Amino acid sequence: MKRGRSKMMRDAAELQKKDRAKKLIRVNSLINHANLSHNTGQAIEKYQKAINLGEEIGEKSLVAKAYLGLGVGYQAKRNFSEAKNSFEKSKEIYQGLDQQKHAKNIQSKLARLAEESGSLGNRILQKVGFATAIIGFLGSVFFMTNSFTGYAIVEINQQSSSLFGVVLFLIGIVGLYFWTSR
Repeated sequence: MKRGRSKMMRDAAELQKKDRAKKLIRVNSLINHANLSHNTGQAIEKYQKAINLGEEIGEKSLVAKAYLGLGVGYQAKRNFSEAKNSFEKSKEIYQGLDQQKHAKNIQSKLARLAEESGSLGNRILQKVGFATAIIGFLGSVFFMTNSFTGYAIVEINQQSSSLFGVVLFLIGIVGLYFWTSR
C-alpha cells in the first residue's frame, strides 16, 4: 500500500513539474510575441496574460519582465499613469530579486517617462495659450473698433464695447505668455 501511494505521489509530482514547465514556456512565449508585436493593444494584452500566468507559477523574474514590457506598451499609447505603475511594479520585483542592474534600467525609464509626460503637458499648454492669444487679440480689435461691428451684433454702447475689447486684449496677453513660455 505504501509503495502504491509513493508511486502516485511521484507521478503527481512529475505531472506538476510538466504542467509548470508548460506554463513557463507559455509565459516566455507570450512575452516574446508581445515584444515582436506591432500592435500595441495586442502586446499589452499578451503582457497582462504573461503576468497572470507568471504569478500563478511564481516566476517573479518573468513577471518583472512582463511588467516592464507592459510599461513600454502603455508609454507608447501615451497612458503615462499606467506606464508608471507598470514600471514601478517591475522595479519593485527586480529589487526584491536583488537584480539592481534591471532596477536601475527601469529607474531611467521612469525618468524619461516623467520628461515625456511633462513635455506633453507643456505642448498642450502652449497650444491653448496660442489659441487664447489669437482669440483675445482678434476679439479686442473687433470690440475696440466700433467701425468693424457697427454695433450690429449686439446693441451695446461705446464704453461697454471698449471694456470688452480691453478684457479680451488682456486675455490675449495671458495667452501669449503661455504660448511663449516653456
